[in-house]
Amino acid sequence: MPAKTRKAPVVAMPRASAKITLMFGMVSIPVAMRPHVSDRRKSVSGRVLCPEHMEPCTQLYECRHDEKKPHTMTKSDTVLGYETAKDSGTFVTLPDEVIESLVSDREQAASIRVFVPTSSIDPLYYERQYALWPQDGAGQPYDLLTVALRSEDVSAIVTATISKQTRTFSVRWSEAFGCLVASLLYFDSDVRWEDGEVIAASVEDRAGTITDEHITMARSIVQSLSGEFDSGEVTDTYTETLREAIAAAAEGKAPAAAKPKQVKAASNDLLASLKASVEATGKAKPKPKVKA
Repeated sequence: MPAKTRKAPVVAMPRASAKITLMFGMVSIPVAMRPHVSDRRKSVSGRVLCPEHMEPCTQLYECRHDEKKPHTMTKSDTVLGYETAKDSGTFVTLPDEVIESLVSDREQAASIRVFVPTSSIDPLYYERQYALWPQDGAGQPYDLLTVALRSEDVSAIVTATISKQTRTFSVRWSEAFGCLVASLLYFDSDVRWEDGEVIAASVEDRAGTITDEHITMARSIVQSLSGEFDSGEVTDTYTETLREAIAAAAEGKAPAAAKPKQVKAASNDLLASLKASVEATGKAKPKPKVKA
């Protein structure tokens, strides 16, 4: 009697927000993408109300073309316009079909331009993270790219059209999530280089003020507090407290006010502060957390 073969369990993949085809040399890898981090935190948001009737208000837009008789309208009555030049005051509208014709095909082939050490990309450039998974039939080439990126500890720099814009992003292996992650990168023009130069100059001016004794004690504090990063260790206590205050107000009760924490005044003597810190951390060293 022939042995029964087990069927692999069907895993429902997330809904893709975009699809592209990575070109690894002559190997094409169709992948689906979805934002790995939500822009909307599970927080409590308020509504703008009429203070007399306690009902939500409708936002109105005012046109002051005629200063004597300005008129208002809702958002659905407005149109989207684009200024022809900076501070020109002249606007034009573009039909939806024209806007769509300017967007490249979202299924375009995105060639890997270069592989760079992952550590060479400053986290400052990471704008948004996407999870990547292979489309039907692309599992083997996806796994091949995964092995190549993991073994060399590099990121693939790719250019593709995401959300109606041609953008550059890096594709890397994420040890935490066990899959490939695409990080949308900021444009170089988005980075405030002038601010960084001013701050760097200020740091350079203070060079030489730190002694070997300062460094020794600072390292001692770092070593005594060494552990593993645990993303679940810090929680949003404000949102939970706000929900409790809303529930109390609905029942006509006064919300419980949080007690302010007592903070010691900062000392101007850096060496004395370091010595006190070394003594404090040495008495109560926290257990390092190991993430499963």
